[in-house]
This record gives sequence, structure tokens and C-alpha cells, in this order.
Amino acid sequence: MTPDEASRGFESVFGEKPQVIVRAPGRVNLMGDHTDYNEGLVLPIAIDRYFIIAAAPYRGESIEIHSDALNERAVFPLSTDHRRTPKSWAKYPFGV
Repeated sequence: MTPDEASRGFESVFGEKPQVIVRAPGRVNLMGDHTDYNEGLVLPIAIDRYFIIAAAPYRGESIEIHSDALNERAVFPLSTDHRRTPKSWAKYPFGV
């Protein structure tokens, strides 16, 4: 997927142009897995996989996300009890 494709996809799902598009590489840890957040040494490297996010500010009482790969949408009301996470691909973005 390209940034232009992400922009067109966002517009087709949400009915408006995104205000920001970002691309970030995936990474693997060659050594030190699970030590980077414990102040230990880690040696990560970027890999040839990446993700692209197209986004716009939310309006209203919920946050909506859409997975182009799965063609699924998830909606998180801002008042949701964050101890009750979804049981799907949306679990990680919900936590973030």
C-alpha cells in the first residue's frame, strides 16, 4: 500500500480526507528482547515490512478505526471501561 492508496481508502471509509499520513517500519530485536523497557540493552533492526496510518481528529464521543487488510471497523466509545478490551485485531490499538 502506498500513502496515496491509504488516503483514498481513508476517504472512502470515513468520508473525508485524512489530515495526516504516517509510515513506520516494522522491527525485530536481534538481541535483548523485552529488555528495552527495563533499561536493558537491545539491538533492534528495521525490516522490509511496514504499516501506514491515515488519520484525522475525532469528532464526538467515540474513536473509529478501520483495518484495510481485514476490511473491518472498530468503534471505541471514550467512556469505555479500558479493562474490557476487544477480542479482535483491534485489541492493540484500543490499548494504545
